[in-house]
Amino acid sequence: MNIIVFECENISIDMRGANPNQKELRPASFKGVMRFWWRAIHGNLPLIKLKKQEDDIFGSTDKKSSFSIKIKKYQGIPKNFEIEFIKSPRCDFDIQSFFELVVLLGGFGKSAKNINQGKIKILTIQVNKQSKITYNEPNNLNDILNLLNSINQSFELKNNEIIGRNFKFNYPMVYRIWIDNGVLNTKFKDNKIFQRKING
Repeated sequence: MNIIVFECENISIDMRGANPNQKELRPASFKGVMRFWWRAIHGNLPLIKLKKQEDDIFGSTDKKSSFSIKIKKYQGIPKNFEIEFIKSPRCDFDIQSFFELVVLLGGFGKSAKNINQGKIKILTIQVNKQSKITYNEPNNLNDILNLLNSINQSFELKNNEIIGRNFKFNYPMVYRIWIDNGVLNTKFKDNKIFQRKING
């Protein structure tokens, strides 16, 4: 059984539990965001195959998840916190690379759809209680492409953008990624097609 612990910094997340007035870090919320992004980067899969693979990893009403998430009890949401992933023996999914990618994409908690909201930052990674390793966030397209292709080898670098190959527009997905210089085209902002921006 593999145990991976991420020490994270809260940049701009606002999670709530059963009490809407109480901020709370919830494992189910993290898993929900991970499930969303897993679907989004597998836009090349037919829906039936997508659902089967998703259920194998994240679980369903008929099948247990291949991993669990533990978070220490905190008072509210602290500046720094730890999130622990416990992989079952049957789990051959690269949880570490995928969580690194999800953190890069963002989308945690309330107001996550707003630019620069719903973000956390990985500080250290500890695998199976070995020494903690300082994490260096990917800062170029090649590093991001390597992360993506460790989960789904259907992306390529083309004209300074990461593009999904053979993707169908049947559901929300990651189709294009680039490093933004801070200036967004107005036409892009109004575009209805789902494209996720990473701030550089």
